[in-house]
Amino acid sequence: IKQSTPVGTSFTIHNGYQYGGGNASYNVKLSSIAPKSPSIKSYSANFSTIGDFSAGTMKFTNIDLPGEYQSITVFVDPRDYVQSFYNLTQGYEVCTIEPGESSCTGPFSYAINKGNGYIAHYFIVRNQDKTLTSNQFEIRSIWNTDLIPKITGYDYKEENKSVLVYVTQPGNGNWRDVLMLSKLEILDTISNTVLLTGTKAAMSGEDYTYAFDLSAIPEGKYDLTFRATDTFNNSSQLPFRSLIIDNSPPSISFSYEGKPLLSESTVYGLENISVAVSDALSKSKISQMVLQGGPASDDVELGFTHNTDGSYTPLYPRLFPSLDEKTDKYTLVVKAIDDAGNESSKSIRFAYYPKNLIVLDKLNTLAVNKPLNLSSGEPLAVLKASQLRRNDGSLAKGVQTALITVRGDSAFPISVIGNLVSPGETKEIQIDLGSVGNDVVVPIFPGVSGVVGASGFIVEFPQLK
Repeated sequence: IKQSTPVGTSFTIHNGYQYGGGNASYNVKLSSIAPKSPSIKSYSANFSTIGDFSAGTMKFTNIDLPGEYQSITVFVDPRDYVQSFYNLTQGYEVCTIEPGESSCTGPFSYAINKGNGYIAHYFIVRNQDKTLTSNQFEIRSIWNTDLIPKITGYDYKEENKSVLVYVTQPGNGNWRDVLMLSKLEILDTISNTVLLTGTKAAMSGEDYTYAFDLSAIPEGKYDLTFRATDTFNNSSQLPFRSLIIDNSPPSISFSYEGKPLLSESTVYGLENISVAVSDALSKSKISQMVLQGGPASDDVELGFTHNTDGSYTPLYPRLFPSLDEKTDKYTLVVKAIDDAGNESSKSIRFAYYPKNLIVLDKLNTLAVNKPLNLSSGEPLAVLKASQLRRNDGSLAKGVQTALITVRGDSAFPISVIGNLVSPGETKEIQIDLGSVGNDVVVPIFPGVSGVVGASGFIVEFPQLK
């Protein structure tokens, strides 16, 4: 606001809500013979714990106190008379400025202790007989070490990650609004860093309300605390909560026999595959394993076991080996999830062969559902394998339990040792290896007559005795 008034009148600013003020300026031309009054250009005060400063208002914080003023220097325009630098508040001459000189330094003593308070020291420069005087200047000293903000509570809403925090600032507005709440922050005590600065939502008397949006906090693991700070750098804290913000899905890796499993590799036995799931911030686990492809174009959801080292191993389905490494490969798809709900999926493609696999030549027979013998009395189609050995190297003897599975894409069922096994079906059969561990010899023939085509099957011995 710019306002012009005639000499001898006053202009008053009325404002009932906050402090205000104004400066007066005059357009006066002195006569050439009129004496010039002292003119202050600047000043510098010295305080024991701070050093020199030239601010009109000095706020003293806890680290500055106790302390005391020690001296003050004034800078003026030179005059042809002695100028006196005077402390109006304490009533003494600080120092004198000789004709032609532009500064002087003298004592200024005032001690300030911890607590809170305000004092203004006024200074002028004048001639010796006090007929010529400069404009006065003031040094306002304000201190506060005990009116400390207090966080009284908060209201947190998990659904939108918002929080309102309530703070009381004792003496709010003191000394013409010099004392106020300066800021409210969310501090991570793990890293001792400020994550967010709140937005002032309301103020009434000494009470403040600040708002935070926690969704703005970056991914990480935190131990959160509120910190309120006033304009004198006094602060207080209130613990909030531990928080994990995890926006990244878990990582999935495949291993085979303790080494990384590369895509398009050959795998002998699913029990040698392990799947590791890791997440830097949250607990994670496998939610699903699916095996797809192979010679029968399988699409099977697998069970899996959780190993002591934290990895996972798929449980065995009925799998046919990759008879053609180029076309009969399997794809293992693994899905994982962490505690934050982030999901990930990874797949790997490989050729599969079971351990101790015996591959037989194709068996050719007639399309009749009866056992046929050669003129020598031997069966026309027979499953043969050499002697079977247990893990310790000894021969397997006696009646052994085997599982026979017919591929789902087979043209017809097969009959073996009195069991009819349809395409896609698995049945248990008993094979007698004798008392000395004979070779495996099992007659086999179509389960229906008149069907021309091929049927694939696999025989497994879960445990040899």
